[in-house]
Amino acid sequence: MPQLAQLYELQGELAKAETLLALTLEAAQRRRGVGGDQGLSVAIPMSQLGRVLVVQRKYVEAEAQLRPALDGYLKTNPQAWNRYHIENMLGASLAGQKKNAEAEALLAAGYAGMLRLKNQGPVLVRYRLQQAGQWIVQFYEDSGKPEKAMEWRNKLAR
Repeated sequence: MPQLAQLYELQGELAKAETLLALTLEAAQRRRGVGGDQGLSVAIPMSQLGRVLVVQRKYVEAEAQLRPALDGYLKTNPQAWNRYHIENMLGASLAGQKKNAEAEALLAAGYAGMLRLKNQGPVLVRYRLQQAGQWIVQFYEDSGKPEKAMEWRNKLAR
């Protein structure tokens, strides 16, 4: 189901992707047990669902998935590429809610970690890095900082 959801996401069929990822997360949570240690088996589908929610601009819902997903990675695999991807996505969800101080730090730190570990990331690493960079550009545009947005546009063009 996660692979089919990713295909739907890439095709822009976000509602279908969201439905499949919600089912995947529900199944992972059942397997782990309610209230038990969530671990990566739950953090991974949480982060995938969080990403689809960010893309749909469902920022509050995305934050609810991404915060515990990030906690799961920080406890079990803090140097993983996906940990930084989640930081960036969480930053995008916070930016969408105008929580700018925390958003800016997470967007930048997440992107830097993703870039540093790009050779250890998933097959879609270039796409995810581009998406992460676009969220940073959007953040600076929405924050009234066009010079910072241009700086990031130039950085992404290289």
